[in-house]
Amino acid sequence: MNKEIVLERLRQKLFQQELELCNRYYLKAMSENLFFTPYKGIDPRANSIRSSAAMIYNTIGPDSVILDGKKYQNIEYEREFPALNNNDATDHDHSAHLDVSMLSEDKTELTLVEAKMLEWTENPKSMSIAYLSPRCYPPEIDKAVPHFIESFKSLKSFPEVKDSKDAKRIMPFYSKYDAVQMNIHILGIYNYCAREKGKVPKKIRLLNIVWNYDEAEEYQTVEREGKEYVAFANVTFRNLFKQLGVDFSVEYIRYSEFLTRVDWSNDLEHRAYLKRYEV
Repeated sequence: MNKEIVLERLRQKLFQQELELCNRYYLKAMSENLFFTPYKGIDPRANSIRSSAAMIYNTIGPDSVILDGKKYQNIEYEREFPALNNNDATDHDHSAHLDVSMLSEDKTELTLVEAKMLEWTENPKSMSIAYLSPRCYPPEIDKAVPHFIESFKSLKSFPEVKDSKDAKRIMPFYSKYDAVQMNIHILGIYNYCAREKGKVPKKIRLLNIVWNYDEAEEYQTVEREGKEYVAFANVTFRNLFKQLGVDFSVEYIRYSEFLTRVDWSNDLEHRAYLKRYEV
């Protein structure tokens, strides 16, 4: 066995050990893991050093942020967008829960965020078969339902499995990237636009911000799959949203890149705090 193989296996072993430590490392007080005062309803697990909720809250803050040269305010965490009607005889929560919603100061652009810290080291979740059933979709989007069903079909693999409640679920074909969750987010956002037609911002973008740990093989996989999904989503859904008068886009962003797109000139103490997320 050559030296390069030995070193790579050692690196992978150390990487897994660090992940295991992160998975079980919780600070005694949530405030020890937050730069700002905790907002009402913050995930109680935000005292974990691997908490994506804490990471994105520490980064964006509770009041306003300047991103890509534009000021955003009206910041809301854990914003819910209903995706399906509960017509599949289960009590599953068919809603999209976006980590952050923020509206530009001129009210022309809504930016929504799905953040991941170490979740990408886990396998993607399965999908309820309800997303393939037309009767489970809200009636106000009836013309778009076939498009969404086809988009979910394109993400599935076989065989189907059953969960603890004996409901059929579909396994996604991506090995690391949670494309099904992103598809559900887009469905929820589309429902919102259809329901509030004419009252929503003209531009809406969904940012999938993923913390990048070194250049681990697992991260390279999730990034490759993520960028593939984003390309698929931007082609598949752009025209659907355009029919509602909305310019919609999806973007996969490394957390390290996201940091460079935020203006920290007025709060250097805040920026210094975020060095904890740099590797």
